[in-house]
Amino acid sequence: MKALRQTDGAAVETNSVFSAEEAQFLTHSPGEISTILRELMHSATPITASFDGGGFALTAVVGVDAERRELLFEVPPRDELARKLLSSPRVTMGTNKDGVRVKFAVSHPRRAAHDGRAAFAASLPEALMRIQRRETYRVPCSITRPLKCIIPGRPGARPVTMEVVVLDISCGGIAVMDGHPSMNFEANRRYHGCKIELPGTGTLVFDLEVCNTIPVTLENGTMRLRAGCRFISVTPAMASLVQRHIMRLERERNARFRRS
Repeated sequence: MKALRQTDGAAVETNSVFSAEEAQFLTHSPGEISTILRELMHSATPITASFDGGGFALTAVVGVDAERRELLFEVPPRDELARKLLSSPRVTMGTNKDGVRVKFAVSHPRRAAHDGRAAFAASLPEALMRIQRRETYRVPCSITRPLKCIIPGRPGARPVTMEVVVLDISCGGIAVMDGHPSMNFEANRRYHGCKIELPGTGTLVFDLEVCNTIPVTLENGTMRLRAGCRFISVTPAMASLVQRHIMRLERERNARFRRS
């Protein structure tokens, strides 16, 4: 896991914000952080802001300025809570949206204005945690740019490797379409040393177990086998790669939705 930036003691402060488990799912990319915060803004997701020294208030993201590296959020309705938030050197913010836990911290919030209304502002966080809690939460993969799962053949067999299309992906596993002539998915069968290239994210290397198979008839009348598979022994690094790819797919889907 990439260490937090050591600027003005911020690394020490930020480390105390996240638990050891949460630290495995941090992103430090300014672009990725801005995108996640904009998603919270567009969905008007309520956020719990916790102050140093105890206490909390509800707020929401109302603006994200990537160029100025500034985050704008609602002023709590109670004056007492608004004063405590302003006087806190650090505010930890967290929310759950569609089973996804998001957490980050901002420092030294200040008064600001947004669209003619009072707001609070702070610098964009340098680190943000995003955890998809539900392993069964699956995201459909791109049809125009399909993921391919490379499965090694048995020792001495031909072909040496087999390639199948990934239909959807989650932190717990994948669904694939058995379209390779040498492939014969069977429930409980295991495949070792499989590989998936995640564009712009990284390479997954894993062992796979077939959980179930369903016959599917394609539009041209061809019969195929859809197989639901689980990853064996998912490591934190592997789960982090999958989550980053899921975030990328969700951003692309949201962008298409906004254009339509």
